[in-house]
Amino acid sequence: MIQKEVLEALNKQINAELESAYIYLAMGCYLEDEGYNGMGSWLIEHAKEEYEHGMKIREFISNKDEKTVFYPISTPDSNWSGPLDVFEKIYAHEQKVSSMIIDIVKLARDKGDITTEVFLNWFVEEQVEEEKITRDIRDRIKILGENQEGLLSYDRFLAHEVNKEKSK
Repeated sequence: MIQKEVLEALNKQINAELESAYIYLAMGCYLEDEGYNGMGSWLIEHAKEEYEHGMKIREFISNKDEKTVFYPISTPDSNWSGPLDVFEKIYAHEQKVSSMIIDIVKLARDKGDITTEVFLNWFVEEQVEEEKITRDIRDRIKILGENQEGLLSYDRFLAHEVNKEKSK
């Protein structure tokens, strides 16, 4: 059994993970439309990962014989001014998601729900990695600035990274 407040927070986190997938898919399509196919494909793959995170929480809830509740997902923003703007927003979004997960860990701890707290440890570690990766990409794009040749080279690098991950 999962405490009522913890279950509600977990269901909201599923929604946040699915919303992240939706946002990253929109951003990935935008970047592809702008000619940054590597950055776009990286984000589209990342969207799939966010979806998997939501399903991991859904499976945990189901395994605990509880019900999953789905909430509406809002339309993602579509006004970006280029790769730097996209990755600035992604980094901020990952920080927000990290904060949400930490809040659920604290709530589970306060309610004595050790099982949920232990389950969420994976997500805490995952968010540290997510923040680092998105911050690194943002910082590299920031260094490149308006250097189109550099941006396209970095775009090709990210495309290579996506292809490398797919072939594993």
